[in-house]
Amino acid sequence: MKLLISEAFDHIMIAAASDALVPSQREVARRLGVSHTALQKAQRAGRIAPEADGAWDVEKVRARLADSSDPI
Repeated sequence: MKLLISEAFDHIMIAAASDALVPSQREVARRLGVSHTALQKAQRAGRIAPEADGAWDVEKVRARLADSSDPI
């Protein structure tokens, strides 16, 4: 986790690392720049899966999608 300090604002923002666990598939989709339905399809096909606790590891999903995609 990184602290982002902005001189233009009087607050500190906390930016989650891209390899963080996130609670929802929609958040993974947002971080990867893909549609939520694309992730649903990949999950149904067995290409991606959440962790045992139900959280999603963004980097694992990114790697699994890259490994299982068709490089036209």
